[in-house]
Amino acid sequence: MTTRHAIVFLACLVAFPAVAAKEPLMQDKGPVLANDPYHHDSQQSVGRMEGFRRLYVDPEKWPDSIAPTVAATGTGDLVFQNPNSAWVKVTIGGTEIGQVRPFDTFAIRGVKAGTYDVRLELPNRYAWTVQVATK
Repeated sequence: MTTRHAIVFLACLVAFPAVAAKEPLMQDKGPVLANDPYHHDSQQSVGRMEGFRRLYVDPEKWPDSIAPTVAATGTGDLVFQNPNSAWVKVTIGGTEIGQVRPFDTFAIRGVKAGTYDVRLELPNRYAWTVQVATK
């Protein structure tokens, strides 16, 4: 046995008890519940207006000022997912409110219940409007 083989053999003997005593390396911890593949993004907004990467309005006051296109009774959450592979600028009630990352979900909590016209604009200025109902 050469010196190199002896060193590798001794290293394996020394390391084996430490590896054997730990948990298995590949252990299934069940599904990770997240709305996107990023578990935590400290640059996303939280609170009443969550999921925006950039906000242009006051997140505590602005949701109280908007009115739905088709009103319902009570309050609800306006939740929508960006269906594009590009950033979108979000406009509700004629006010540009922020930007959302590709395929990300945003929510505005505690707004008047009903259906809102949400305008999405891509970086190339292509824009369209969708109707989103509160949940």
